[in-house]
Amino acid sequence: MEKEKIIKVAKKNIQVETFIVDYLENGLSVKEIASKHNVNQSYVYRMLNNRGVNISRITSKTYDNIAKDYKDGMDAKELSQKYNLHIAGIYRALRLKNVKLRPKKRDLTEHQKAILDRITAGETQSSIAKEMGLSRQRVNQIYKEYVRSL
Repeated sequence: MEKEKIIKVAKKNIQVETFIVDYLENGLSVKEIASKHNVNQSYVYRMLNNRGVNISRITSKTYDNIAKDYKDGMDAKELSQKYNLHIAGIYRALRLKNVKLRPKKRDLTEHQKAILDRITAGETQSSIAKEMGLSRQRVNQIYKEYVRSL
């Protein structure tokens, strides 16, 4: 009976050591480790915590992937969906990897689209402002915001 108990403890220790290697060296998430070893995620968290492993919601490998995808053109909202993280977590990862953020793309309202269409058609900003009941400065501001977002 004692022999079986020792074997069970040894197997558990080997499994926990495998969790640590998978987490720290292979960059697997707790969810991936639990799936790989067919155990509950809370068990993996508990075993890693008991061994003093500092657990982050996302791994450094994931931070690298987020930074790469962002540099390749994905926006923060798309990354949030891909990595199943809150957008704040995406921005945290980008800050930690010293990634220069792009300006946020804003969708133009119908009103703004109409102004831009008229400007590109050659109308003056003053005439557009008078007809739409805006100041010329506001029309110019809408145009500049559009040009900056390109």
